[in-house]
Amino acid sequence: MASLVRAAQHGEEIIISDDEGAIARLVSVDRALGGRHPRRAGSGKGVFKISPDFEAPLDDFKEYME
Repeated sequence: MASLVRAAQHGEEIIISDDEGAIARLVSVDRALGGRHPRRAGSGKGVFKISPDFEAPLDDFKEYME
């Protein structure tokens, strides 16, 4: 298993199959995302603004909260 992961890290594409044909493809994350980096915690900092009352109860659901 580790050798397959190393092969994918080095650019190989590994096709996993059973008797009925291909069922999965193992590639590096970089290749799967087309060279884009996966999202990381905090990557949207400064891009999004959350309202101060974001977690305040909604009036529409007030009767359910009582």
